[in-house]
Amino acid sequence: MKLITAALRVAQILFGAVVLALSVSLIKGQHLGSAPAVQTYGAFTGAFSLVMGDVALVAVFVQAIPMVAVLLADALAATFYLVGGIVIVVKLRGISCSGNDRLNLAKMFFNPLLNGGCVGKGKNLNCWYYLPDRSDKLHSRCKMNEADAAFMFISFVFILGAAVFTFLNSRRR
Repeated sequence: MKLITAALRVAQILFGAVVLALSVSLIKGQHLGSAPAVQTYGAFTGAFSLVMGDVALVAVFVQAIPMVAVLLADALAATFYLVGGIVIVVKLRGISCSGNDRLNLAKMFFNPLLNGGCVGKGKNLNCWYYLPDRSDKLHSRCKMNEADAAFMFISFVFILGAAVFTFLNSRRR
């Protein structure tokens, strides 16, 4: 049981690193204005999961760390991932990351997760990634956001599994 729990914790750490890296990359791609809150939230969630995953991995082999604290951290990390994934999916609703039709491109252009920031208003609105030589970045950023959400949902499932095995291991002690 400890090996399964340890493997799930390693997966949690790896997925936390992926979520952190994707979120930071998306934040760095924001050229005008500040990054959307969901991207900074994703970076926080990935970093939180990395730290808590490390602590929980140590707790698998060292009984000095209270299981209640580990399970509470799991509940927080799982909640953070679930909320983050849902928010990204909702913000990307109706957008195809591979679609090139005018309506889809317009949705991508006005989506703050994808456009890299905008300045101006109305007909004078200029967004960083809508310039002709940068429009392929809309698709790239869309796929990165989809991947971020997918890893958040996968991490949510792995953390729930790890929490179950942590609970079962604590009952066996």
